[in-house]
Amino acid sequence: MQGFEVVAVDPDQDYLGIEIRASSGRFAGSTRIYAGLHELSEFATEVQGFPKSPDDQRKHEFGSPEPQTAEGYCRVVFRL
Repeated sequence: MQGFEVVAVDPDQDYLGIEIRASSGRFAGSTRIYAGLHELSEFATEVQGFPKSPDDQRKHEFGSPEPQTAEGYCRVVFRL
C-alpha cells in the first residue's frame, strides 16, 4: 500500500492527538504526536492543490523538535 494519511486519534479540548502514516511501497512509517487544535487546518491549507508544478515542494512540521517538549515531532515534505 502506498500513501499518506493523517488521522485524529485522541481529540481533547486543549490538544489533538494525531497519527501520521506514510508509505512509498519500499518504505513505511508512522508516528503518533500531539498537536495544537488548529494544526490540521493549517496543514490542509498548506498542501491544498499539491502539486501545482513539477518543482512544487511543500513542508510542514507537526509538534516541536525540542527534546524538552512532550508533544512529539514530525516533519513532512511533499515533492515530486
